[in-house]
Order: sequence, then structure tokens, then C-alpha cells
Amino acid sequence: MHKHRLPYAAAFRQQMIDLVHAGRTPEDLAKEFGPTAQTIYNNWVAQADSDTGKRHDGLTTTEREELTRLRRKVKQLEVEKEIQAVANALNTRPRKTLGWKTPAEALDEYLKSVQVVLRRPVESAQYTSIAFGLRCREAGVRPSMGSGGDAYDNAMWESFFATLECELLARRRFATHEQARLALFTCPGLSFATRI
Repeated sequence: MHKHRLPYAAAFRQQMIDLVHAGRTPEDLAKEFGPTAQTIYNNWVAQADSDTGKRHDGLTTTEREELTRLRRKVKQLEVEKEIQAVANALNTRPRKTLGWKTPAEALDEYLKSVQVVLRRPVESAQYTSIAFGLRCREAGVRPSMGSGGDAYDNAMWESFFATLECELLARRRFATHEQARLALFTCPGLSFATRI
């Protein structure tokens, strides 16, 4: 396994560069001080010569630092772009992408499709028979009937109110009734805002 070595101090590196410029070979310095001849010549001396303008076949330290900074920035931008793509996918409501509808949207579509069919019943007083109620009492069963004027016996409306509770009421608290009424029109899961 490769051992991790701490980087050589800048003063030590400069001393090796000065010794090479004075005529010592990188091989001799490697035997005497420890770093490899390749590290001394190809890394330290070549970099120092590029920085001082003696060589033009490599990047200067400033250019290398700028390149490293730009590579990090590109990587950061790529990560941010991926995060933004995921956020956009989530924010564009995957229900729309998959063709799913919120209960409110389904109700709206249903009501538009049956608008012609919906008419006032001939007998507006009662919708269930007395016989049905008596039979439920005999069986000891409580029928699922809403009181007059409420929507709790209709599955679509129950789904609508469940969505209302989950997406609006469970996430926020309102100081006044007026704030709650106004929040209905801005709730993302309900389609009131698009119908007004």
C-alpha cells in the first residue's frame, strides 16, 4: 500500500532548485535528501523555470492555480446543474408529467364532463329510501350518510378534503379565518386559482 507523505516545505524545495541550478544532478540530490529525481527535476525545477520565464512548455504556478480553481468551479456548476434539474423535475409536479391529477383537478374535470347530465332530481326531499334505513337498523349497521348539505358521503369530495387537509391545513397555522380563506386560492394542490 502506498504511504502518504507530507509535502516538502517550500524552503526545502527552493533549496533543491537552487542546487540543481548550481550544477548538482537531481539523481545525486535524490540519494542525499530523499525526494525522487523526477520530483526534483520534473516537478520543482521545471515549475520554477516556468514561473521565471526560462521555460515556455508548461503552465506557471499562477496558471495552474487558476486552472485548478476553474476545474473546481466547473465541477461545482455541474453539481448545481444536476441539483437544479432534480428540483425542476420535482417542482413541475410529477403528477402532470405522469398524467396524474389532484383530487380537485379530477373533480373539476368530472364536473365539466357531466355538467349536461346533472339535473335537479324530480323529488328533491329525500335520496335514500326509508326501507334502506330500516334494514340498516335491523342489521345493527350505521349507514354512511352525510347530513343535509355536506359532501362527506361522496368519495371524490372526501379525497378533495383530504388533499386540502394534507397540503394546506397540516402545513400551516392561520391567525384569522380570512387568512385561511385566502390560502385556499394559493394552495398548489388545489386548482381554484386556475378557475378564477
